[in-house]
Amino acid sequence: DALKMVGMENYEDKTPHHLSGGQQKRIAIAGIIAMKPELMILDEPFSGFDPVNAELIRKEILRLRDEGATIILSTHNMESVEELCDNIALINKSHLVITGGVEEIRRKYGNDNVELVYTDEEGRHTEVLPRQTDGASTLATYIGKGVQINSYRELMPRMNDIFIKLVTQGEE
Repeated sequence: DALKMVGMENYEDKTPHHLSGGQQKRIAIAGIIAMKPELMILDEPFSGFDPVNAELIRKEILRLRDEGATIILSTHNMESVEELCDNIALINKSHLVITGGVEEIRRKYGNDNVELVYTDEEGRHTEVLPRQTDGASTLATYIGKGVQINSYRELMPRMNDIFIKLVTQGEE
């Protein structure tokens, strides 16, 4: 049942004026979900929701996507963009700034660095290193120094940072 999917199963007999704005929005999303659309256009679908309800909506968006629906998401929340979108178009003041796959764009604007977090007798340390063709030898060097490796990961810029960079560069 679509109302249950958005946590509104106990509100089916309520009229809109008895519901909060967030509850009205959840009921509207339930109505869309019930229709099993092939195409959905959602404008700021998480605004006004607390984290629990935003998670319910996020799960439904992902489920519909996995079932083959095309979802166009209009949002300022770049975290949602990274999590939910495969392809994006960043728009600023009605102008297309960049378009493409999320990972492709993040790689394009990345700086080819990795972050190494390790612990030694002096405590926990974080180092940013240039990515090398052989990360294993870098790790072996640190392990040889007697440190405990906590993590080694590629540093990728966030979509929020990329958007700010592209928009502010265009204004200079």
